[in-house]
Amino acid sequence: MENKCAALERWSGNPPTTAAEEAWLRDQIELVRSLLADEEPSYAAVAPAGAPIVFLDVDDVLCLSNPYGSRDARDAVMGTYVNPERLYRELFHAAAVAVLHQMHFLLDGHVRYVISSTWRELLTRAQLRHVLREAGMGFVADGIEDLARWATPVLARPNRRLEIGQWLERHHRGEPFVVIDDVWSGALLLSGHADPVRIVLCKQAIGLLPGHLSELVPALRTPKGDLESW
Repeated sequence: MENKCAALERWSGNPPTTAAEEAWLRDQIELVRSLLADEEPSYAAVAPAGAPIVFLDVDDVLCLSNPYGSRDARDAVMGTYVNPERLYRELFHAAAVAVLHQMHFLLDGHVRYVISSTWRELLTRAQLRHVLREAGMGFVADGIEDLARWATPVLARPNRRLEIGQWLERHHRGEPFVVIDDVWSGALLLSGHADPVRIVLCKQAIGLLPGHLSELVPALRTPKGDLESW
């Protein structure tokens, strides 16, 4: 941990020369320490119980990895990235973010998010919420489920359909839900008995599009009590 904080001091370029610079650097070091310790900031819950659920992938949905991807985000959280402001500004595809924000607005801001992306293996809940806030996606950060339910299980052999299925078996209470994924990692979602109405797949290197709203919004307004063919 101390090495990470030392890296932040190196990132700052030169030692602080004024009281304001020294205070800023102390704040940044404290932020890195809290995120490394996975100390969860106290955000008030926005979406009530019973609100619709979005299982959210990140790569090729919101992040096109051009020019930045998940490992860059992790480096920024750790305080080892040279220009985190630029990274956060360009991490997510603006057009895709706008579509997700529109979906959120059409549902009156009552949306709960569960992270199904591999980002859940690189970042803790606190770290991911920090990244989302810094990148202008506070509405998602506020809606991420609590510590017991914030992400789908990580299986020894990754299988997006089984991971989401296990989460639903443990936590679903009849709420509407939808899965937003990409065509590559979501390939298994349409196999078996998965309900295609609940699945929205994005093309690689393109991400979420305005046309997806016509699938997302109706699904998130329709309860799903029976999980036998989710």
